[in-house]
Amino acid sequence: MPHWNPFSKLYQVKCKDGSTKTVYRDINHAFPLAVSGTDLKFTAKMRSEIIKDVTLDATSKEQIKSLLYQIDDLNNNNMIAFRAAYIGFQSDPCANGEYLLTEIKKINDEAQRLNGIKLQIKGYVDIVRNDPKNKDKITRTYFGLIKAMQIPLKDNSTIKNEMDSSILAAKNLMENK
Repeated sequence: MPHWNPFSKLYQVKCKDGSTKTVYRDINHAFPLAVSGTDLKFTAKMRSEIIKDVTLDATSKEQIKSLLYQIDDLNNNNMIAFRAAYIGFQSDPCANGEYLLTEIKKINDEAQRLNGIKLQIKGYVDIVRNDPKNKDKITRTYFGLIKAMQIPLKDNSTIKNEMDSSILAAKNLMENK
């Protein structure tokens, strides 16, 4: 029989069906409100590459910075979605176990999508750096990234403003061919 320990990070809930659920007392132990080290390293490395690479024109630098900002925002939304799902689970672990698993699957799918977009951004930077005169390829790749980053959150004005800024920068790039 488990004893209650006020210093433990976890506690057990015995459900009516006889199962036992383990729950973190503090959501910060289940999922800290911080971007993972990998995401921070990726973004920091990309930003430093952009800033120190004097061969990139101002438009390209702005486009890439905008894409990185959007990736950060999407990562943060993913983190907040997990925390919200966990709070729902925490409120009634016996009834909300399936809900948490469903939400975790959605969040994992989104994380995989974002990792793919990160690789595409790295490829975009390489194209801009290595073949800056190929405006058609740069523009196609950039529009592909913008399309890949579309998210269903229609009320997030920050992301919408960044997307509008990205589209405007791409149009400017096309006009300057």
